Amino acid sequence: MLRAQDMDAVFYFATPRIQAKRSQIFHRQAFDEFASFYLERFHELCLWLEGGGRPVRVYLPSTVFVSERPKGMTEYAMAKAAAELLAEDLNRTLRHVRIVHTRLPRLATDQTAAITPLTTADNVSVLLDVMQAMR
Repeated sequence: MLRAQDMDAVFYFATPRIQAKRSQIFHRQAFDEFASFYLERFHELCLWLEGGGRPVRVYLPSTVFVSERPKGMTEYAMAKAAAELLAEDLNRTLRHVRIVHTRLPRLATDQTAAITPLTTADNVSVLLDVMQAMR
């Protein structure tokens, strides 16, 4: 059984399917789905970890799309920006949980796999930086 007190590091890469919405400027259902993952569930995880009573670092990935937003990514970028704010407030409030968050570039993942190639950053280099930030 997984127990909060047994952890000293958590990498929170949970996400729904990320796809650009093109029919509307803002699509509430898409935002709600992102917010469920990046805000509600992340918040619940941090509170659970806090209850373990020992220091734990949590990595929360954000995205360069917060500041360099492609068309159709409004809901995704809004939820990620809100998650950054939540992480800062949790860091000010929680005693045992320390959240590290960075804005990642587009990486080669199952979410970015496409027939037409996309430009992506080097996964190993980017994730090595993440590991360094978690130390």
